[in-house]
Amino acid sequence: MKKVLNQLLVIVILFIPLTRCNQSSHNYIDNSIEVDALNIPIDSTQAYFPREMFPEVKIRYIENSDSTYTLKKDIIKDSYEDYKIEWYSEFLYEIREPLLFNRKIEKEIYRFSWLPSFNNSMIFRIEAQNKKYILYWKTLDFKVQDKVHEDSKTISETEWLNLKKLLKAADYWNIELGGNERGVDGSEWILEGVTTTKYKVISVWSPNKGAFREVCSFLTELSGLKLDLY
Repeated sequence: MKKVLNQLLVIVILFIPLTRCNQSSHNYIDNSIEVDALNIPIDSTQAYFPREMFPEVKIRYIENSDSTYTLKKDIIKDSYEDYKIEWYSEFLYEIREPLLFNRKIEKEIYRFSWLPSFNNSMIFRIEAQNKKYILYWKTLDFKVQDKVHEDSKTISETEWLNLKKLLKAADYWNIELGGNERGVDGSEWILEGVTTTKYKVISVWSPNKGAFREVCSFLTELSGLKLDLY
């Protein structure tokens, strides 16, 4: 009996580091997706996000002892917000953006997609690799046959580190998925992040304050554009 317990203990010890490694690994790589040389899907039907990133949730409000309420999200198993995935993916395909989740990369990338009700939709994508930091931004002009305007610039290491501080303040990698309540007039704020080991996307409807808004706003400010974000 003692011998069996010792064997089980060895198995558990060996398994623990493997489990921790799996939790931090990139789980969404799919090399079967057909893309061009720029990693842009060959057609508009390809989803730009793993379904697991957009679970359908049931929202509950729990009353606290001080009469305030805490929002609780319960993920509905095997149910996803596919309409959001389709909508956001169509936009990213039209604006000719690459996928960020389907292959291993040697960069750290963050992409803010802004889909407003009354203005042209835009993306701001920042890429870091080997101490080089480049910001790209694009505008999808619906008034000129969906023409895409694009530009880029190199940013400093200080600006990159300031972005990282904002991401840390927002606790980006630990934000709960799902539960993005929408209004009538406003905008979708979609922030993707990818590193050599992980990928995440969070969407929020018209955030008017908070750390998440500060991250996205900072990306637009780096471009030098003066935008009335709402």
